[in-house]
Amino acid sequence: MKKSLAACLPLLLAGSALAGDGLSFSLKADAYSEPVAIHAFTHDWSDSLSRGDQAFAHARAELSRREGNDEFALLWRYDYLLSFHEGTARFYHTYAHGGTPVTGAYPIEIRARHTEAWGFRWKHDFALRPELTLSPAINLLQGYGLTEGAVDGSVNLRTPGFDSRDFRAADLQVDYHYDQPRLHEDDLGWHPKGPEAIGYSLDIGAQWQPRPSLTLGLLACDLLGRLYWRDAPATRYDFDYQADPAQRSLTGQLSVDDRYLQHLPVRTEAWVTYLTAGGIKAGGLVQSNRLGALATVSLGSERLPGSPELLWEPGTGAWGMEFNGRYYRLRWLADNPDAGKAHRLGVTAAVFMGW
Repeated sequence: MKKSLAACLPLLLAGSALAGDGLSFSLKADAYSEPVAIHAFTHDWSDSLSRGDQAFAHARAELSRREGNDEFALLWRYDYLLSFHEGTARFYHTYAHGGTPVTGAYPIEIRARHTEAWGFRWKHDFALRPELTLSPAINLLQGYGLTEGAVDGSVNLRTPGFDSRDFRAADLQVDYHYDQPRLHEDDLGWHPKGPEAIGYSLDIGAQWQPRPSLTLGLLACDLLGRLYWRDAPATRYDFDYQADPAQRSLTGQLSVDDRYLQHLPVRTEAWVTYLTAGGIKAGGLVQSNRLGALATVSLGSERLPGSPELLWEPGTGAWGMEFNGRYYRLRWLADNPDAGKAHRLGVTAAVFMGW
């Protein structure tokens, strides 16, 4: 990574969840890939293909200082959302493995949204009632990593293969902005300078504790989020081909847009925890982005050292553990003990120094 799953509740509260004023450092990363393992997703899909049409990664590092009801933080963030048609995944997986594709039509549909930025955050806690706290936060951002756009169309194979003679027809539209070319534009001698952006977003959190044993919370991140990019490279091309009668056309251009506005996608989290008189803690957490939602249930004990909690994510089959001490927080979640084969990974590490 460069400087780069604004992020959400677990990191915003990593320092404040530990009692008292002080300085904290937290790192959180969450990734999920449906068609292939996360490691394979960035290494030519070197894995067997599973069903699914999405992948995402969110990461955040934060150095924060808390004073009373205020929290100030320097942050780095990385967000990547990718959705595609399952037929596109099958076609690319066959190509990446040197396989022989089945003849016929394949849809080509890919949507990508990637942001990498660093910035500053200020959060203030408002005690509306003794049991209810509202916590808005303002994020000021400087972006330097960008991929946003789409590839649409279809290809039709008349014979099994990937040579030009195997194609009956192809119709593709490419339209995306980026900090680095992703579709081999550099093979055409295209080496644009990376863009930069300034922007902002708003997070709003709320926590309600109707009784000491029960806590409910909600957080919406990147409300009204905007990044204003300057000198953003763009690829816009339309390609049409058919074998009989033979014809092809390629129109479009490689360009640099003086200005480009990127809307940051909203992410939300909702959670509930219940603590029994015997120190048994049960909880539930639902995290969502524009691709969908993942729910986690937890069960632990506040009377054991580190307040350990067992985590389970039914939708992905991931299991994990979380530990919360006075000066630290640790979390590990995965659907496979071999991280290189995992489709779902979640990691959190936080330390706190009070005064």
